[in-house]
Amino acid sequence: PPTPRQQALLELIERVPRERFVPLDRLNEAAGDRAVSLGPDTEAPAEVRATVSAMHAYLRSFDLLEVEPGDAVLDLGGGSGYGAVLLAERVGAAGRVVSLELDPALSRWAREELSALELSWAEARCADALDPRSWPCDPRGLSKVTVGFALEEVPASWDAFAEGTRVVAPLAAGEVQRLTLLERTAEGWEREA
Repeated sequence: PPTPRQQALLELIERVPRERFVPLDRLNEAAGDRAVSLGPDTEAPAEVRATVSAMHAYLRSFDLLEVEPGDAVLDLGGGSGYGAVLLAERVGAAGRVVSLELDPALSRWAREELSALELSWAEARCADALDPRSWPCDPRGLSKVTVGFALEEVPASWDAFAEGTRVVAPLAAGEVQRLTLLERTAEGWEREA
């Protein structure tokens, strides 16, 4: 049986309408538990083109991070905002969510959804997830980080995070990606899962 946190996350996934976050021509894919491409009409280059991740990926990521009410969470590669909305609903008004997306059109989409849903404790901004200098927030103030794109290794620039920061990211080894929990320590990044 699911843990109480997993149950709460499952209920959020059931409640938040994923179809709000996919292109109209892909609405029929929104209910499936697989990634949905946000399409070639976005402004980002093809190699960084975004998707709305599979629903189980959000569940697994947020569970590994142990996202709880009141948490401050950074969502890197936030796309059209589906993950940011799930996170905002989970952390509640006592928490904070900052979602960063490289593609300006997707960042606007996420901002509009957060505003329409009146989730004022969450923000979506256009920024380079690999460059903390471009972020509208201090990375040391957000202790839980979810990453929506594959990495081969943790970027050196992420040493800007404070010790104790936990990151869940899909780490790639060739064609295979595995969601991995990392923690920032005095010695660097330690893999936990």
